[in-house]
Amino acid sequence: ASMIPTKLCCLVTLKLSLTRTLDPRLISTTTGGVEASCANCMLPLGLVLGIIGLAATGVACANDRPGSVLSVMGWTLLATAVLCVAASWLWWYYRKRKKCGSSQTANVVDK
Repeated sequence: ASMIPTKLCCLVTLKLSLTRTLDPRLISTTTGGVEASCANCMLPLGLVLGIIGLAATGVACANDRPGSVLSVMGWTLLATAVLCVAASWLWWYYRKRKKCGSSQTANVVDK
């Protein structure tokens, strides 16, 4: 008698369902937990981008025509620097106002 079954009576099927969900720990794992301090690094990044943008724009204006790649890159870096500094200032202003607003509310309640 042969030990190999002639019919396969049980077939196991595996139904795989993939769902796409965003794990909130993914950003923290990826960035090392510094995502909360993004506003703190926006100001230095904006200043560095501004210096590089000024240098690139200065070199492009002195040596190249106005539509050159270096000129466009310099103006783009300057615009990005302005946006970074503005975002940093807005975040600082929001946090300051939020702190002041919560302390004023507490003073009104205490009186």
